[in-house]
Amino acid sequence: MSSAYSKPLAVLFAALASLAANSQIAAAQSVTPYAAIPSSHVTYPGPGRGHQDDLPAGDVRIGLLVPLTGPRKPEGEAILAAARIALEESTVRGVSLAIGDETASPWGPTADALIHLVMDDQVIAIITSESGAVAHLSEQVGNRIGVPVLTLATDATTTEINLRWLFRLAPSDAAQARTFVDDIYSKRRFTRVLLVTARDHDGRVGASEFLAAVRNAGAPAPSTFTVDPQKPDLDAWPAALKHASPQAVVFWTSASIANALRSRMHSPAPGVALYLSQATVDGYEEPDAPFPQAADEIFGSQAWTVASRPNGFVPARHFAERYRAKTQANPGPAALAAFDAVGLICDGLQKAGPNRARLRDRLAEVTAYSGASGVISFDNQGNNQQPLRLVPVRLPTSRE
Repeated sequence: MSSAYSKPLAVLFAALASLAANSQIAAAQSVTPYAAIPSSHVTYPGPGRGHQDDLPAGDVRIGLLVPLTGPRKPEGEAILAAARIALEESTVRGVSLAIGDETASPWGPTADALIHLVMDDQVIAIITSESGAVAHLSEQVGNRIGVPVLTLATDATTTEINLRWLFRLAPSDAAQARTFVDDIYSKRRFTRVLLVTARDHDGRVGASEFLAAVRNAGAPAPSTFTVDPQKPDLDAWPAALKHASPQAVVFWTSASIANALRSRMHSPAPGVALYLSQATVDGYEEPDAPFPQAADEIFGSQAWTVASRPNGFVPARHFAERYRAKTQANPGPAALAAFDAVGLICDGLQKAGPNRARLRDRLAEVTAYSGASGVISFDNQGNNQQPLRLVPVRLPTSRE
């Protein structure tokens, strides 16, 4: 090697060795970040509260971003029906709905629909469906433009970074998982459990939270079965069920997938207990208060979901009566939460006027709001964290 390069190379190698040594020392030390987002209290001190930023009075719109076609169309129709009932019952006048379709991929036409609601329809706030992916997309838009978002999604990662424009009404996947795990493993002492999830965003989050709850409980790991929501492999289901021989099956899928799988659950799984996530149960009928002991007539098992409201909760009963009169069906979790979301926005408008930032402030102050879905209190990260309880669910039989 030429002597002309020897000295520069020696200096370079020495510098790299010193950098590596310093990196090892730094890694071994506890490093305090120069800044952190406090989880205890996050506010929005920015602009937008002045009257010059108000939206036109007398023509205030609430944006609904819901599935209007495809397999999740019933969810969108339920949310829309509940929102209309809420506006009919509200004393606030001059408020209407603007509707966007989130049937397609969140990063294509759904994003366009969201931008149209915010920029063209000038909505005062946005209500999203149970889709966690759409909730994440809406969170990004709401935070950058300054629009309150109320989501029915159960994915709690939407509120983990404390962007205080998003409020989650639904119980988190983690809270649902803990409730299921406590009943399955601690109370019933089951050891053979089968976890069924969809191969999509919400299925992956639900699976992760359930498996984490099982590990934290020190319980035996469940068997798993994953379904492609676009092309479900139903032929593989009977063999998976037979191999697992479960005492309990936990569904974190859509109602349509759960129905298709349930129709094939005869022997070898008689009397197995079913646990349905909020997304799964939305296609079924939640029981009227007081809750009956419902049984699945296909193979004699009981089915359960979670709810935060007690038996005989009056707001839930009154809304269910109105909803059945309008739709000839019982409301699921999405309809109950959508009714409450519109009610919260209308209550906030009475105090804040047609201003997005002031409405956000009012939503952040919500505590002990008696809604159809239960009592709502938002914590400092926008989560509605009410205690959950198991409630039985009436499942359709093969004759329905």
